[in-house]
Amino acid sequence: MYEAELNELEVKLAPNEIPVKKGDQIGNGGNTGNSGGPHLHFEIRDSLDRALDPLLFGFPEILDNIAPTPQKIALVPLDIDSRVNGKFQRVEFTPQAAGSGYKIAENIQITGRMGLKCKVLINLMEHKIEMDFLILNWKMRLGQSFH
Repeated sequence: MYEAELNELEVKLAPNEIPVKKGDQIGNGGNTGNSGGPHLHFEIRDSLDRALDPLLFGFPEILDNIAPTPQKIALVPLDIDSRVNGKFQRVEFTPQAAGSGYKIAENIQITGRMGLKCKVLINLMEHKIEMDFLILNWKMRLGQSFH
């Protein structure tokens, strides 16, 4: 028998309340769920609680100038009436480079509510990071292309 336990900590500090300098430990990481190893989630949010890109706050030593590379895209039916190419199952596609972007070589027919799962390779400095994410709230219109 498994028992789920969720531990979250949210701290809102005044400027300079806890001074931190380069090399200081700011947290301990863990490994739960689908993660590939221990990690620490770090976010900067504005006064309306919207997540902001931390690289916009003056980290010149971090170079993020290479676009992510899509590895796989999957469509996932979200209810019993949803279909991908006539089937009620997750279907994976491999994007192919096309000019300055990527494309799926085949036409895809979808009906119903659909999740879009993406696996991308991020090149950040000398590190290569694989990320999976699932988009559940997106809309397409009949005959529309998705870019």
